[in-house]
Amino acid sequence: MKNADLKDLKNLHKELLELKQDILSNGQEIISRWSADIDDQDTLYSIQNLAYYMAFRKNDLRALQSKLQRYGLSSLGRSESRVIESIDTILVSIAAILATNTSLGYPSKELFYRGQKILEKNTDHVIGPQPADRYTRIMVTLPTQAATDKYLIYSLIENGTDVVRINCAHDHADIWKKMINKVKKANKELEKNCKIAMDIAGPKIRTKRLLTTLKDVKINKNDLLFLSGEEYLTNYYSIPVVVDCTIPEIVKHIKVGDPVHIDDGHVQGVVEDIKPEGAVIRITHCFKQGGVRLKSERGLSFPKLDYKTEILTEKDKEDLDFVCRHADIIGISFVKDNEDIQEIRVCNLSAKKMSA
Repeated sequence: MKNADLKDLKNLHKELLELKQDILSNGQEIISRWSADIDDQDTLYSIQNLAYYMAFRKNDLRALQSKLQRYGLSSLGRSESRVIESIDTILVSIAAILATNTSLGYPSKELFYRGQKILEKNTDHVIGPQPADRYTRIMVTLPTQAATDKYLIYSLIENGTDVVRINCAHDHADIWKKMINKVKKANKELEKNCKIAMDIAGPKIRTKRLLTTLKDVKINKNDLLFLSGEEYLTNYYSIPVVVDCTIPEIVKHIKVGDPVHIDDGHVQGVVEDIKPEGAVIRITHCFKQGGVRLKSERGLSFPKLDYKTEILTEKDKEDLDFVCRHADIIGISFVKDNEDIQEIRVCNLSAKKMSA
């Protein structure tokens, strides 16, 4: 092996060790918050791995992955269920190539695949056994017409749909009940067990109003945008496009350097300055090269914001009574901690008592 390759591999080994230490350090803080009062060992392992994966994905891994691929090593592309084990495996392989003594050994087969087996077990429990003819399950979101169409739901289940999803942001309980009845009827006739998943609408963090003097409101890379949390704006600092947020208190918690995503990430920016009336955002990415036309009622997200949003609106609480009595799977957005999970469980227990 050439000296240049030996040097590259040594540097790569060092880079991986530093990455592992960073993941362990950052992941441990999350684990300490999540693992209290949990005794089940599989659950504890899953919590640990998820925390490590979250810390892992905070890094831009493209350059590292390219280096790994050059030497025929795993690029860590499918390490979701075994983050630390995957890194340890590469470290041992590099040490072997370099003929370097190491106290680290390859993870056992049982440990390496433990997360994958837990995932498969939980998937079987929630969604049902894996179909004989394919690895994946199929989920289909039902449109409104599924409540009245004679054949749509039957056809979906007949052709292999494993889960039908009802989005509670649309329609109402009468429509949902008609859909559910059709699912149950099709399951009985086809001798299937298609599950019903219902997603609670949750709070909508969106752009509320769009204020501008421009005729064509297109946002492009390097443009400035003013995000306000005030109902009555007294100063917008001469920035040509101003939007406000449907949950205004969020704006008060963002900081300089925080990323901001608009319209499902089609527009991305970073907070450049904080003013009394809101935040100045510099656009760093646009989905379209010629710019994105900004409108009101577009989704807003703040990936690094540590702010606890109320996960249930008053409508959600009303919907949950129905959902807990009819759904096999409940989808909830903005879950941050154990308290949020307990709130859903209380609603579920109440619904079961009413149904008994």
